[in-house]
Amino acid sequence: MWNKKENSGKRIFLSEVPNESNNLRNREGLKMTTVVDFSTAWEFEDDFITLTNQIREDKEFAQECYAALCNMRWRSGEDLEKVYSCSWRYAGGLIASLRGKGEDYLHWYCSGICGGVPEGEVTPRVREAFNTLGWFEYPWE
Repeated sequence: MWNKKENSGKRIFLSEVPNESNNLRNREGLKMTTVVDFSTAWEFEDDFITLTNQIREDKEFAQECYAALCNMRWRSGEDLEKVYSCSWRYAGGLIASLRGKGEDYLHWYCSGICGGVPEGEVTPRVREAFNTLGWFEYPWE
């Protein structure tokens, strides 16, 4: 059984399932398994959805956005505490959802390997669009 608690923009997932590798417990005795700060993801995606019309109308731009979301981190301004990244699967699902054309994540997943812009590459027009929204490349080291 999973419980969620919110604490200043962070969701702490608590599990009643024994987890011997983790001895952290909350006050109720439930093991704390993961701490994730979703506020940055929400902020990025709130900004990103403003590109919905362009993503819906321009399939090439949609694929470029997918590629830019894969194997790349995005930071909010100069704030290195606000960094967004997602899995290739999640990026594909996000693009499919915004396009609203009955696609799913598999339509976009590995599309760079199959002839599109390679995953992790940021094209100039996507860089400009993301930068205009206040998000800047922060490559993995």
